[in-house]
Amino acid sequence: MGCSCIKHNLVDNIENEFNTTEENNNSTKSNNNKINNEIINNNKEILSPIHITSDKNNKSENNEILLKSKNILEDKEESEKIKLENNNINIKEEKESEYLSKNLYNKKIFELINKIRQNPPEYSKFVLDNIKYINIENKEEINQETEMKEIKQIFIFKKKVKIKLYKGEENFLETAKLLKNTSPMKPLNFNENIVVPIFDNLENSINYNNIIKDKNINLFFKGNIKNPEIAVLLMIIDDNEFSEKKKRNAILNKEFKHIGIESKFVNNKFIAHFSFSKG
Repeated sequence: MGCSCIKHNLVDNIENEFNTTEENNNSTKSNNNKINNEIINNNKEILSPIHITSDKNNKSENNEILLKSKNILEDKEESEKIKLENNNINIKEEKESEYLSKNLYNKKIFELINKIRQNPPEYSKFVLDNIKYINIENKEEINQETEMKEIKQIFIFKKKVKIKLYKGEENFLETAKLLKNTSPMKPLNFNENIVVPIFDNLENSINYNNIIKDKNINLFFKGNIKNPEIAVLLMIIDDNEFSEKKKRNAILNKEFKHIGIESKFVNNKFIAHFSFSKG
């Protein structure tokens, strides 16, 4: 009898344990279903298609939903458009950098010109600082009228290179004043398509007018100073007896959007080409 009771109690306990577990499972399932239903209800507006009610009283609400949906789509399209434009800009800049990186002179000139355009007043200080490199030298020349020798004073800019000037300090001061009163402007884009090539044969035999016309270039000039910093400085000063300040006016021209630069040595002579375009 004793064994029978123990066995009976054991079975009862096992059954009770099973029943309790089943109830807990049922309760857990019920809770899980409740939570899932809440999640679905909370996310209906996001996951479900827009529901348009047919009740006439809800027309304004439906219109508002449609307007919101339209705005979301337009914002998405605009975002994709901006993303695409930025990608195109990055590709363009990468191509420009690849071209410029092949020639450090071209790269440095490009950076200096854009630095001046973006802050002309700041560069005016650099112009004034370089007045100290202007020297006056005596040069013996033949007077074409009297055919007699004469001593003539000339202005020389001497800093890493030696360049003859026309007005000297006067032109430096005038340039600094102009820069100080010039508003910042957009930087130039480097455009490989308007680069005027430098040929290895005699420069005078090349018809550059045809090249400039074909490439739709608005302004073109040459240079022969191989130091980028000095080259740009003297372009801005543009102190030449026959100069019409076209070099300075090109660099500070707000209408110009593109620049092309090429440089190389030809028969041990340094040559640089600068071309500008409005579009």
